[in-house]
Amino acid sequence: MNINELPVEMLEHIFQFLQFRHLKIASTVCRQWNQAAFSWPNLLKVKLIFGSDNICERTIPALEITHQRRYRNITFSFRDAQADQPLVHHFCKVLQEFQKSLESLEIDWHVQDAALDLLMLAKLLKYAPGLKELFVYDYTNAEFTHDPSCSLHFAPMMFLDKVRLPHSVMGDVRFNFAQFAPNVTHVDVKFDGRHPWDSIRALQEQLCALGIDTATQGNFKHLWSMEPRKLRKLELNRNDCDFIMPNDVKPRSIGNFFQHCSALTVLMLELKVPMEVYQIVADSCLQLESLLVSEIDDGWEFLSIVQHSKKLRRLIIVKTFFDSNQRYIRTTRLPNVQNLTIEFPEIYDTSRFFDQLNLLLPNIRTFQLTQYNKFLEYSFNLKILQALFRSKMQRLEKLILFDTGADFPSHLFNQLNLFPRLNEFWLTCEALAPWSRSAIVPGVRSLAVNAKISKFQLQALLKVFPSLTRLDVPHAEEQPTPGSLNCEVGFCKNGFCLESYGSL
Repeated sequence: MNINELPVEMLEHIFQFLQFRHLKIASTVCRQWNQAAFSWPNLLKVKLIFGSDNICERTIPALEITHQRRYRNITFSFRDAQADQPLVHHFCKVLQEFQKSLESLEIDWHVQDAALDLLMLAKLLKYAPGLKELFVYDYTNAEFTHDPSCSLHFAPMMFLDKVRLPHSVMGDVRFNFAQFAPNVTHVDVKFDGRHPWDSIRALQEQLCALGIDTATQGNFKHLWSMEPRKLRKLELNRNDCDFIMPNDVKPRSIGNFFQHCSALTVLMLELKVPMEVYQIVADSCLQLESLLVSEIDDGWEFLSIVQHSKKLRRLIIVKTFFDSNQRYIRTTRLPNVQNLTIEFPEIYDTSRFFDQLNLLLPNIRTFQLTQYNKFLEYSFNLKILQALFRSKMQRLEKLILFDTGADFPSHLFNQLNLFPRLNEFWLTCEALAPWSRSAIVPGVRSLAVNAKISKFQLQALLKVFPSLTRLDVPHAEEQPTPGSLNCEVGFCKNGFCLESYGSL
């Protein structure tokens, strides 16, 4: 039977298993495949993007005439231009066109020297009453101002389930978050000050995911009085040390909080906390599967504490020091951890570090090492790389090396063969240093290189990795022929473009 003889419903079902980049390729085969690729079930993967630099009067008629698809996900991008009334009027027309099918709205705010206007946001959301997901990103550092005499009214978004809001929205005292999204379960907000805590506390019983980014000292102490029993994901972020404040850290209140988080599986603490807090987390969060920590004074002691989290699968450690202390290494084992990321480490003895790490975490499948060249030289730290390769992690399947301020010594490509199961390698660096022509790595099937490389270097990479089925090189100086790369990029047409969709 020819594949074109299959019912349309079966084609739609098959296309649901394709990634977005492959879905775009399939949509160009014929009209039937185009309709199936952008059918209602597959539109969940597609995001319609409107930019302030390309939307115009012809865009809306083009949508009405040439596109009968009911897109679920839309992004409005404001970039380096004033968000004038005609532009907002165009965006309102887009929302009117798709308001019956729209489920997710994203607003990217890049307007220079101007914070996001809440009145404009309220006007846009008036045309999307059935919205389920709202993501607002404000990339400017401008301070928001408002007229106290100006009233602001947001109609309750009853169907809103996932929300991400910046400081320019949450920091306005006129904005009541609990009234705005009374049924929300996933919250990611950034704010300074303390008035948003009343809204967060009012929603605590229903929250499944909570992310808070604040720069106010002592602000997280308001969190410990809550009892979010349904919470599965918690992310706390502050650049400076917060928990050394005497009135903010009370182990008893922190312990009571985490004991109520019986469903917590993902915890991300991007701030410095005492080691006793990690002990409380390990003892209380028995369902914890993923943990991110920052600014650890003793990495080996921390690993000895989290080994009591039996379900821990993923571990991310940022800014930590690993000394040569053997006191914790002898008794520490984390056999269930399969994904390990170490960022900005300080390693006392590089020759022994990876051997000890391989002993403590014998079942690592994915390992990422980021910004480890503490001397800021113009080449990767050879001692660290050679020690990594000599460790011969037997179960390693994916390796990620990230150092934006250095060149990678490409003659070490051959060392990747020391990992018998390695099939995916990601590399981010300034450039690739010359390598030996005899280097060949037949086991790697997926390669991503984020560096400035020439066409000659790209061809050399294909010879070094002969078994590649996927190659991502986003910064090649000369792009090769179509089909030789597998980069995920959107395409533009009629003032808008389609891209893959990602959610909170």
